[in-house]
Amino acid sequence: MSFKTKVAIVKCPSYSEVKKQINLSLRLLGGARRFFKKGKRVLIKPNISDPLPPEKASNTHPLFVKAVIEIVKKAGSEVWVGECSAGGGVGVTTKCLEISGIGKVVREAGVEFRNFQEEPFVQRSINNYKVLEKTDFASAFFQADLVVNLPKLKTHGLTFMTGAVKNCFGFVHPSERKYLHRAFPKREQFSQGLVDVYSFIKPHLTIMDAVVAMEGEQGPSFGNPRKVGIIIAGEDGVAVDAVAASLIGYNPAALPTIKYAEQRGVGVGDVRKIQIVGSRVEEVKVNDFKLHPLFDNKYRKMQGFGESFVMIPEVDKLKCIKCGACADNCPVSAIKMSPYPVVDRGKCILCYCCHEMCPTGACRLEIKWIK
Repeated sequence: MSFKTKVAIVKCPSYSEVKKQINLSLRLLGGARRFFKKGKRVLIKPNISDPLPPEKASNTHPLFVKAVIEIVKKAGSEVWVGECSAGGGVGVTTKCLEISGIGKVVREAGVEFRNFQEEPFVQRSINNYKVLEKTDFASAFFQADLVVNLPKLKTHGLTFMTGAVKNCFGFVHPSERKYLHRAFPKREQFSQGLVDVYSFIKPHLTIMDAVVAMEGEQGPSFGNPRKVGIIIAGEDGVAVDAVAASLIGYNPAALPTIKYAEQRGVGVGDVRKIQIVGSRVEEVKVNDFKLHPLFDNKYRKMQGFGESFVMIPEVDKLKCIKCGACADNCPVSAIKMSPYPVVDRGKCILCYCCHEMCPTGACRLEIKWIK
């Protein structure tokens, strides 16, 4: 079988070594100057989804972002860092930027932060779409010459894993994100929508922060940080996701975003078709990584799509600050504040937005067995 794309795996035991190791990953792909040209505008898109500090492993680590900024600047490119954080509430992106530590990095580097939330969005049709015919994209995307995707490797309740494909959702207007959840609540449909978005964005380069990842059932916001010690880079974000999935124990073909992207020709999801350079898979594979239990369900009928149990959001009143973020971000208005969140189980579509948006981890996912 001939290779269709190349992905670099580089060991990185700590963030103190991250710049050197990112440079190594780029050399394995042909060198930084193959991607970054003098005078070109490069938009760096980290995962800045939550108002949480670096040690929580919810966002791309600030030192990871700093390293990429420095590498791109050295090549003579103009650098922007951009994001619209999860939820879209007033000021949420700025709050996440500062608490994540990335705001300080951006200021010290003297580069511009493009707050998508505060800038115009542009509606565009998506060619060869499956569920999302058109949507509103951040204007900064259209102004950049090149997009660098910096996802964080994490578990996720709806897509099982979040990486390169899911990180591109941050280019979409918050109201359109709600629409995708509301109109296409099933895992398969929602994942097709994510692939629609990714197929439009198609970042030129993806460099995944898997130095410290997030594992377990409470990902992508309040799972457990897990040292993995690697950087994964490639021009095909789907291939980067497929390699990452295989390294932590997922079958890439059972992850819906990878499966559908491969089927649709949006990217390469079959690891047999990927030329892996740098470290060998056997050297860095994590055999005891805690996958999301909705995937790793021993009673499932088919791996990755079983429904012997579901996970429902439950509120820990000791942690809840009654801020209303869960209710504000529920795409089907299934949550009311009284004074704590009350979930209407008849309306709930199990999109887990409340879980992901909760700033204190009070909204947790608990197993409910199906009789």
